[in-house]
Amino acid sequence: ISFLPGQTGGLFREFGFVLAMSVLLSCVVALTLCPMLASRMLTTASLHHEGGHGIGARIGGVLNAGYKRALQACLDAPWIVVLVAVLFAGVAFTLFGTIRQELTPTEDRAAVLLRINAPQGVSLDYTTQQMQKIERLIQPMRDSGEIRSTFENAGQNGSYNSGFMVITLAPWDERSRSQQEIMAEISQLTKQVPSVRVFPVQPNSLGIRGAGNGLQFALVGNDRKALGDAAVKIIAEMQKDQRFQTPRLSIDPTQPQLAVAIDRERASDLGIDISGLANTMQAMLDGNDVVDVYIADRSYGVKLVSTTNPINDPTDLENVFLKTADGRFVPMSTIATLTERAVPPSLSREQQQPSVAVTSN
Repeated sequence: ISFLPGQTGGLFREFGFVLAMSVLLSCVVALTLCPMLASRMLTTASLHHEGGHGIGARIGGVLNAGYKRALQACLDAPWIVVLVAVLFAGVAFTLFGTIRQELTPTEDRAAVLLRINAPQGVSLDYTTQQMQKIERLIQPMRDSGEIRSTFENAGQNGSYNSGFMVITLAPWDERSRSQQEIMAEISQLTKQVPSVRVFPVQPNSLGIRGAGNGLQFALVGNDRKALGDAAVKIIAEMQKDQRFQTPRLSIDPTQPQLAVAIDRERASDLGIDISGLANTMQAMLDGNDVVDVYIADRSYGVKLVSTTNPINDPTDLENVFLKTADGRFVPMSTIATLTERAVPPSLSREQQQPSVAVTSN
């Protein structure tokens, strides 16, 4: 059981090794100490209860007499036994609902993990600066000796707007507060940096990832805009309840997107072919891969890029000129309207339907 992979193995690993050591120690005691104790305690006189004066005889006599009295009392009052059993069952059923249900207990492992998310589209330098602000906020705890060291990593998994921070605490005997108390203070301090979202995480013995999402559910429907509006209202109500900490959308619509709306009637009147407009914009923005050339058994990609001024602003797209049917050149703003909006970086689905997930600690 201890060597099973995944969470099952992690859950039973400690139990399996403890059980194996218990069986090993039990075998050692049964084969060594028990025969020695039997040779010293089980004398010839102690083997006979009647008239025996050994230790074994006296212990056995006391246990035998107590068992007889208890058994006789139960047989004389069977209804009392039934009533006591029913009371015990009722108390057990009542207390069962008050027992905490959790996969792993809260542990003090002298470490706190911080997951940091900045808005979509920010630079790596911006995320690094926000993480440095958090590090300055917890510096007094480091000066007091409660925090031993910190390690931060911005741009995790190639995403410029995310970061990760590992805070190592001092050993248990060198600090007066528990890990949970220190993490609660860190959570309050990070609220002073409103430009990022910080999610404190306590590591567990199973190494389960995604900790901190105590509650997670999804809204499913056909209209993503209606789902987003409903999710925002639910989060607003959850923020009023102190039982929910940091309710949030799993994917925030903060990634900037530039939408190009084409006036097809206007383009038709001017004789502009819009079928190649997407390829033109691709070449102007990032270049367009057109062909591969093979030289000496090696492949070289040929990329079509614009040699004019680079496009660094959405208004630059409006100055891209298109050719009309009569040979004139007009700016793209003549037939297109640019709109900047915020969208989620990815679209999630539940059971093949559009969904919006809500998580909370």
